[in-house]
Amino acid sequence: MPLKHVFGNLAVGKKLAGSFAVLLILLAIVSAVGILSLNDYNRGVLILKYANASEIALLEAERAEKNFTITQDTKYIQRAIKYLDEAKAAVIPLIDMQEAGGEDRQQTEQILDGVRSFEGLLKQYETSISGPADIARSLEKQMYSVAGSTIDSMEDLKEGEETELQDIYDLAVDGECSERARRRIRSVARSLWHDDHQPQRTDS
Repeated sequence: MPLKHVFGNLAVGKKLAGSFAVLLILLAIVSAVGILSLNDYNRGVLILKYANASEIALLEAERAEKNFTITQDTKYIQRAIKYLDEAKAAVIPLIDMQEAGGEDRQQTEQILDGVRSFEGLLKQYETSISGPADIARSLEKQMYSVAGSTIDSMEDLKEGEETELQDIYDLAVDGECSERARRRIRSVARSLWHDDHQPQRTDS
């Protein structure tokens, strides 16, 4: 029997109950998708926040190291260590937020290794700056190389997250289609109500 005839033979209460049951199911699905999308969006924002904090701290540490090179004032070493601690503190939550064994997890672990490597080289540099110039220059080059590759990794991580956030935003915009679907369900429910209350034509 055609679905239209089935609905036509139902009482008004059953029609409305069925229609609104479908509506509630669809609303529940849309709401669940919306919540998951919001969670993904919030996670992406946090990742960008921590990645930015870590990158800024590493750049500040690098600047402090350069000031130490110019002045040989150890206060800049302490300042650089402070910034490196901030960089590590920002990277650790990034690692925890990534799926174990995933590519992003490996990338964030490499970022943490890079920060630690820079810190180790910096401490060596502090003790060798008054020694042979070639050793100090070699350490400088190593620090710049480690800092550069680590910052590049941070930029790659942020770029990936920004792309994902844009995708989530696009899905949210497309969510207007879900709103149209909800309006359509409501329209169907009203139509069923209207059809049931239309005057029935009788044969004379």
